[in-house]
Amino acid sequence: MSAPSSRATPLRGRTALVTGGGSGIGQAICAHFAAAGAAVAVLDRDGKAAARTSDQLARSGAVSCAVTLDISQIERIDAALDEVEAALGIPDVVVNNAGVGVHADFLDVTPELWDQTHSINARGTFFMTQRTAARLVAQGRPGSIINVTSVVAERVWLPSTAYAASKSAVRTFTEYAAAELGPAGIRVNALCPGPTDTPLSAPRYQDPDYRAGLLAVVPLRRIGTVDDLARAAVFLASDESAFTTGSTVYVDGGRRVG
Repeated sequence: MSAPSSRATPLRGRTALVTGGGSGIGQAICAHFAAAGAAVAVLDRDGKAAARTSDQLARSGAVSCAVTLDISQIERIDAALDEVEAALGIPDVVVNNAGVGVHADFLDVTPELWDQTHSINARGTFFMTQRTAARLVAQGRPGSIINVTSVVAERVWLPSTAYAASKSAVRTFTEYAAAELGPAGIRVNALCPGPTDTPLSAPRYQDPDYRAGLLAVVPLRRIGTVDDLARAAVFLASDESAFTTGSTVYVDGGRRVG
């Protein structure tokens, strides 16, 4: 029986790439990855936000770089990966966290809103998964890819039709990618948040009626934190989950079953 991996720094020697790392869940994942020993590439369409996160990691003693990337611009993905590789090497941990949460009633969803939502949440995430996996396969290296989905893709929470459809697509192609990439030693899993307190969601959660309605359907009776998600991401990135692929890890306080 092999010895367990170090629980203090389970990502030591790894290079991690996190999209949407400039704020919220992505920023917390970057911080937890750095604390776990990884070198971290912070990608965000807001270059200043990416740089701030990377600077914070560097001040804590981590190795980090910042790259500006809007993942809806898939023609820019390879150039961004070249920047990461030049600074830190090929990432063997990739978290596709970047996303947009545009919510509209079903009858108000326009082609423009649908395309905007899917171009980032589904299309951008798919091609970042594909392009990073291709580099690992070319080098014969294993890796862990984590795609962030949402519990609204499985439990109806109106009005979220376009958003839920995009996140459903992410979960489905995550399973297919896991099946295809598994023989190459690349694990692909989905991380599924429930209600989570982030800068974007905070205004809604401050509405007492909205918050009460939300807590009523969350069995743990609280709203999640970005650290809840980040700790699960460390697990999926590390050897602690070495036999886990094609799975969805729910960090939702039980919302899926509530």
